[in-house]
Amino acid sequence: MILESRTLIDVAMLVQARAEATRLRDDFLVAAAHDLRTPLTAAIARAQFIERREQRDRTIPIDPDDVRLVVADLRRLSTLMNELLDSARAEHGQLLGNRQHVDLVDLVRECRHRRDWTLHRCILDAPQPVEGAFDPARMAQVIDNLLENAIKYSPDGGDVRVHVWREDQTAHLTVSDPGIGIPPADLPYVFERFHRGRNVETPSFAGMGLGLYICKSIVQQHGGTFAAQSVGGEGTTFEVSVPLVTLPE
Repeated sequence: MILESRTLIDVAMLVQARAEATRLRDDFLVAAAHDLRTPLTAAIARAQFIERREQRDRTIPIDPDDVRLVVADLRRLSTLMNELLDSARAEHGQLLGNRQHVDLVDLVRECRHRRDWTLHRCILDAPQPVEGAFDPARMAQVIDNLLENAIKYSPDGGDVRVHVWREDQTAHLTVSDPGIGIPPADLPYVFERFHRGRNVETPSFAGMGLGLYICKSIVQQHGGTFAAQSVGGEGTTFEVSVPLVTLPE
């Protein structure tokens, strides 16, 4: 009876695992199809509009704003595709390329320069250089994601505060925003694949729930840790801690 009970338990666990795998696969397909379709549909519609106007009158010049909108939608599509590829690489621990000697403060400044701060102000607190061996492209990806999220999830504007400092042989980076925050029930799962807080499951906040999962994988493959603190409606702070290593001579 004990052996039969154990067999039944094993079978039940296997069925449960398969059901969970199926659910995750279905969630992935729904999320991917929705988020890929949105920029693709917009790009096709805008390109067709340009095509029809050109067919009606070839003397009318192409509006640069129309071209910019198509390019923006295609870039968004490219970003989503890269997230899907990075998610697969993260599963196999294959995200990092060659490390280079990098000043993390300079990297933050470069990433800050690429963002639109029309409604926000980015306050950087970095008292000294924080130099170490990082994959610069991947660390920039982490910083870009945190800054983008800080802006996106603070729709009313406000100050985004970035603090970079060194403590012994560890680099620390925090990004704090005054935005909508993360509900307490969602906070333990914020770094899981495809998980999105219940307060952002609206068309206003596009995304597949892969960005933080990929960023945490990048940080972990650097030997570091990634954590989040948040109060619903009062903002969120993400902290990255990475050991500082030097390249061999």
